[in-house]
Amino acid sequence: MLTYDHGERRSFTAETKKEAERLAAIGLEEERAKARRGMTLAEALAAYIETCKAQGYSPSTIREYTARSRNSFDKIAFKRLETLRPENIQAQLDARINAGKTPKTVRNDWFLLRSVLATYAPSLDLRRVRIARRPKRAKIIFRE
Repeated sequence: MLTYDHGERRSFTAETKKEAERLAAIGLEEERAKARRGMTLAEALAAYIETCKAQGYSPSTIREYTARSRNSFDKIAFKRLETLRPENIQAQLDARINAGKTPKTVRNDWFLLRSVLATYAPSLDLRRVRIARRPKRAKIIFRE
């Protein structure tokens, strides 16, 4: 089975074609994981945005992702992915709420960050991270 990764040709052999395809997928993923080990969050965000461009996302979506990556993650942007912890992410999201950002903005930041981390740091457990909730408004009932 021949595969191409960034123009580099790799060959994987096995008894069946399906097994060769499986080995190729595993081998390529391991090599990509090695390349990601030294990556910072800012680099991962940039790589994710480039992937989105290549997949044909809307230009307005790309602009929004770029603006969020530049403005939303200032405290954790230069941390390496392997040193990033859920506590750091929670602190960043809480800082955004304390800075006067709306819960919807913080939620959008979180969903972008979660997508990036699912792609580039899938072993990071994010179940303990809680995002801000929209405050409930009291209903006003007018009497006649």
